[in-house]
Parts: sequence; C-alpha cells; structure tokens
Amino acid sequence: MKRTPTKLALIIFLILTIRLSAQEQKFYTFPEFEFQNGKIAKEIKIGFREFGTINSDSSNIIIVLSWFGGTSSHLTLLLGNDRVIDTVNYYVICFDAFGNGVSSSPDNYTISELPEFTISDMVKAQYKYLNEVRGFNSIFAAVGGSMGGMQVFDWVVSYPDFLKKAVSYVSTPRTSNYSKMIFNFVMDAISYYEESKISEQEATRIIDKVFQLLATGKPVINSKDEQFFLKFDGNSYKSFPLINRKSQTLAMISHDVIKNRSYEELKEIIKTKLLIMVSDNDDLVTNEEAINFGNSLGFETIIISNNGGHYAPGMELQKTGETVRRFLKED
Repeated sequence: MKRTPTKLALIIFLILTIRLSAQEQKFYTFPEFEFQNGKIAKEIKIGFREFGTINSDSSNIIIVLSWFGGTSSHLTLLLGNDRVIDTVNYYVICFDAFGNGVSSSPDNYTISELPEFTISDMVKAQYKYLNEVRGFNSIFAAVGGSMGGMQVFDWVVSYPDFLKKAVSYVSTPRTSNYSKMIFNFVMDAISYYEESKISEQEATRIIDKVFQLLATGKPVINSKDEQFFLKFDGNSYKSFPLINRKSQTLAMISHDVIKNRSYEELKEIIKTKLLIMVSDNDDLVTNEEAINFGNSLGFETIIISNNGGHYAPGMELQKTGETVRRFLKED
C-alpha cells in the first residue's frame, strides 16, 4: 500500500512519541515502606525511566543505579550502542536513589520528616518495585558506579538469587575509613550551614571543591588553568540541596555489605556473576576494599590506569563500554 506524505509523517510522529514516552520520568509510590532502622513511612516514592523492550521471557532486564546526586536523567549518558549499555538488546530501567530530589528526599517529602535511609533501603525499594509490583522473579543484570556501585554490591548480597550478573565501577563493598573522613568533612560543612554560620551556596562551594580535588586525577587538575577553580561557585545546591546531600552522604558513610562476615561466608551467599572496575588513583572512593572483595571471591576485577581518578571510566568511555558489553554477553 502506498503511503501518502501525511500518513508517513503520522507514522514517524507516533514512533517518536512512543520512544519519548519510554524516556519520561516515571514514579511508583509505596503506600508504606519500612526502613532499615525500623521506621515506617507512608507514600514513599521511587523514580525511574525505562528504555528498550522486554523480550518474551523477560530475560533481558538491566537496572542502572544512580551515583551520588545523580538522577535517572543523568544515567541516560551511559545508554546507547556505542556506550555502556545498549537499549536494542536490553530493556533498561534507570532508578533514582532516595535523596536525589526525584525519589523521596528530605526536600520533597512533605508528609512528615523522611526517615534516615541507607544504601540497603535504596536497594530494598528497587527490589520491591521489580518483584512485588512488576512481578519479576529475577532480572539479568544491575550496573552502577560510585554510590550506584555501592547499591550493586548491596544487591548481590541482599538479593543473591535475583541477579544473574552485576557490574560495579569506581565503588566499594564497604566505605573505607579514608572515604569516611571525606564524607564526614561534608557533614561538617553542612553543619556550619545549618548553624547559619555560612550560606548554603558557600557551604556547597567548599564541598564541591573538595570533592573535585579528590575525584579528579592530579595530572588532570595540573593541566587546567586557574579558570578551572573559578567554576566552583556553589550553585549546584540549586539542583542538589544540602539537605539531600546530607542524606545520601550518611547512607554512604554507613555502607558495608561485608559486615562481620568472612569472605568464605560471602562466597556461600553470593550467586551473582560480578564484574568490578576500579581506578588505580581514586582518592574519593578508595579501591582497596573492592580489590580485596573481588580477588578473595574470585570475581573479575579490572584496575583502570589513566589520569582520571574517580572519573577514570568516563575518560575511556568507549573502552569501558566494550568491557561491560563483553561481560554482559559472556555465558
């Protein structure tokens, strides 16, 4: 049948509409949610975005988990045939973590005070949505970096039969004392703001400078001119206010999936095939715990050597993508 230009335009419009609708911000609200500390709160919501198509047996589902201050919108940077995860072969759900301003966060939860949450609470909400709401008994994989990688480590321990594969990059199964000192500095800066000794913008400017100093490799910083330091004006509080930053920082400080268990005990628990990628010069989320975890449990552990520090995977995004895609395709 010959298509007229008008019909063809309509078809193209419908295709684009379907594609865009799959990328829209979506939410699910739990009528009640019990946090790890035992507190129960009503109408707790999680945000997410969906991409691709579920296959006939639902075996191609990948969840992507947000980093510190990151959103499901930011995670789309990882999606694409030439990036980390393709949305042609996989059905991808990008989740918003508690505290990022999209999912339930101190700045948007108006019923009462939002209970203090942990990395495990973030993961529990994702699991409950996938299992209890969507009805999935298992999914193919989880991928996450930095705080998203902390969620990945929690997933493989807390729900060991749910994931076939998982990828954690520039992250850790347990926050080191070194990283805790950094995160406690953030808490100190926020405390000064809360005591009205400095403005929210000034506290944010200080925090952003310290984070970037530790997250960015020394050679990269040394290659910049003085204008590099002027861009830290503290205005990031407008998209990631300190009240939210505080909540996610507390979650990272308490993060520990190893607890008092031996690696032998963890080996009996974990059923997921895990890929661990770390940077050899990450001064923000130190790599020792992740390397020990991978080597002790026999997981593939890749140490990225470049000048990127915490941003090492992004400096070689094509190579990172090739590594992740290879891992996901392996039997």
